[in-house]
Amino acid sequence: MVGVRFEENVEERLSSISKRMRRTKSNLIREAVVDKLDDWEDLANAIEALENPGRTWTLEELEQGVDLKADGLEG
Repeated sequence: MVGVRFEENVEERLSSISKRMRRTKSNLIREAVVDKLDDWEDLANAIEALENPGRTWTLEELEQGVDLKADGLEG
């Protein structure tokens, strides 16, 4: 269970929309969060990759063709 506090104008907009759509505010918030989870996971993965860079290749290695299987990158 999670509790969320919104600024007054956001709460008013959410209330208005929920009435017009005949849906609960909780339902609208739940749907919005679920829709955003993939984006947030992608962002978290990108930040982690930037903070913890893995193997890098030189231009020469790329031009010669790197053995991805040897590096564990290809399945």
